Amino acid sequence: MTARLFHVTLVSASEEHVSRALADAAALAGGERVVLRLDGAEAWSPRWTEAVATRLAWIETCAEPPLETEAGGAEPVPIDFLMNDPAAQAPLVHRVARAARRGRPARLTVPARPGLLKAVQVAVSLGLRVRLDLGQPDPSLLEELGATIDLYLRGPGTEAPVEPWHTALAWALGAGGPGLWEVQEHDPELHRFVDACGRETGPRGEGAPLDVGFVAAHGARLAASGAECVGCELRGFCAGYFNWPEPGRACGGVRALFDRLREAARELRQDLAAAEALARVPPDDGSPC
Repeated sequence: MTARLFHVTLVSASEEHVSRALADAAALAGGERVVLRLDGAEAWSPRWTEAVATRLAWIETCAEPPLETEAGGAEPVPIDFLMNDPAAQAPLVHRVARAARRGRPARLTVPARPGLLKAVQVAVSLGLRVRLDLGQPDPSLLEELGATIDLYLRGPGTEAPVEPWHTALAWALGAGGPGLWEVQEHDPELHRFVDACGRETGPRGEGAPLDVGFVAAHGARLAASGAECVGCELRGFCAGYFNWPEPGRACGGVRALFDRLREAARELRQDLAAAEALARVPPDDGSPC
């Protein structure tokens, strides 16, 4: 299993504050690496010693990328730009891509809010990795989310993965891989969250922290209650993700999104089978007999 990561919110990117966060994470979890949440502009050009930088998994920030960004070190710490308002912030995606071109690994996290499709379209066209933070999406957003699936599957310029569709397609093809809780970076066995006051919180910095065994216990509760998850073909991948934090929500619209990926997987398997069959046909030697 992947080592546990602590997502720590800091008010300052100073070496002192970062070192303290690393020490706290080591005390809590035995030395696992840390994801820093920095909302100031210094997130894009941090100045740390190599000893500190190598302990950081990546930086999360809502801060607007500067027009010119510096990698800041021989091995720049990857950065994850967390969008708040996709409709208004889509133009900023070009700045995130500029940071990636200057040597800083970058990803765009897009919440399930109006305007998400435009942000994903821009990111995909620029070759950026994308993570959709789905949560429990409002039904009004299902059409936009569906369009991001079509873009991921058939967009002519799509090269980088768009999660969670990328991993969900692997599951549909039978390849397995991490589940939805892990892909969304909300599995408490792997991801813990600490606010600026040093207190553990739930995912996205909201509510109380989840118990380490929460995902399995949550699935057991849903099964005991007779929730629709019991007979759902996505249960192995989803594990009740869309029934949290509000249980009992209808999942028909969300299942329809993943049905698109299941259909794409079926078509891909058919294409591969046809290609294999064609490869077994002996070449024509030109003989009339």
